Amino acid sequence: MTIVFFYPSKNIGGVQTLFLRLGEALKDSFDIVYVDVENGFYSNSGVQSFARIVKCEGQFDSSEYSDPVIVTPPSEIIKAKNYFSGNEKVFFWHVHPYNTISTFPGFNFFNKLSKRTIKLLVKTLLLSQHRSLKKTFGKALDANALMFMDGTNKDSFHYFFDKCDSAGLLPIPVECSATFEKSQRPNRPEKEILVWVGRVEHCKSPILDYILYKFLVSSLDKNHEFHIVGDGQDLERFKSMYSHNTSIKFIGSLQPAELQQLLESDIKLSFCMGTSALECAKAGIPSVLVDAFYTAVPDNYKFKWLYESKDFSLGEVLSSKPVDSECGRELHALLEEVENNDNFVAKQCFDYVAQNHNIEVVKKRLVNGLRNSNLYIEDIGCIESTMIYRLYGCLRDRAQILTKK
Repeated sequence: MTIVFFYPSKNIGGVQTLFLRLGEALKDSFDIVYVDVENGFYSNSGVQSFARIVKCEGQFDSSEYSDPVIVTPPSEIIKAKNYFSGNEKVFFWHVHPYNTISTFPGFNFFNKLSKRTIKLLVKTLLLSQHRSLKKTFGKALDANALMFMDGTNKDSFHYFFDKCDSAGLLPIPVECSATFEKSQRPNRPEKEILVWVGRVEHCKSPILDYILYKFLVSSLDKNHEFHIVGDGQDLERFKSMYSHNTSIKFIGSLQPAELQQLLESDIKLSFCMGTSALECAKAGIPSVLVDAFYTAVPDNYKFKWLYESKDFSLGEVLSSKPVDSECGRELHALLEEVENNDNFVAKQCFDYVAQNHNIEVVKKRLVNGLRNSNLYIEDIGCIESTMIYRLYGCLRDRAQILTKK
């Protein structure tokens, strides 16, 4: 069997890191292929030593590989259908609550609406495509070709498509040592370091805005620094907003080895969602799991530790309406917990990762999922057939041409 990871991108993000990690873990048992763009993430990550890279151009030649199985998020379904020849097996791994509905035309415009409004929109104006996607992913469920990274993803899919009761959970994995060993760092910095690790764009920007607001209004910048590790469309906006404050530093995007080195330095607290939360926790850092927002974060939003997560959740997509204020903690309360018992919080986060996201366990479940999948690219129906989708595509292409001019 040849495992083909399909998520071509130039960015460093959770899915890219996930597929890179799994390729390394499975390289001794399977042939590994990454589909990448020109000068993309995988091309610059050294995977050539154990995997083959093919460019996302023209059409994939499956005759060169033994029993190819494509692993991809549902968000890539249209690209995958157009790129692959049709006789390849496919396995969808739902790794973001909006993975499926992000394929709808105009998603970047209506994603800031409430889930209820989005559901109404896609089941009226985009009804034809909704039916097509529901039918296709219904086939995927029947063919054991769709799994979810956590309960949040599964619940979101069920909300929009009224399906998935039988689908299983396949949590995001990380390599994790068997025992907790928190490094003793004798040379404490003058200021304690809090860190954000993740993209700086889309649904992650509002929560980062909120964290920085809490950081400043609590006057934590007097004794702490806040480091932002990551890149994205909103990075320059954040730099212009906070360039005057020397306690907020922008580290930029880091390769996996560079990130690991940073996480082994003296960090007091991390704020992350997705894979980044696992990376910080396994490094022995007390890890705050935050949620995604496409709109402003409500004033009463509070924080929780990673180890308090349910059903492998690595962050939910929430709206601006007030949240349950009895759950979670204020920022100063998090710091008090760490000050009083740093090792306890760090070990709780580490143990949660080791017990629920160990790559040795997850990779076996993934391989079983790939072998059990009975869905082929040719089974995917026509998804781009709605008039609105075609109109949106024409307008998008026209806008890109005008932008280049």
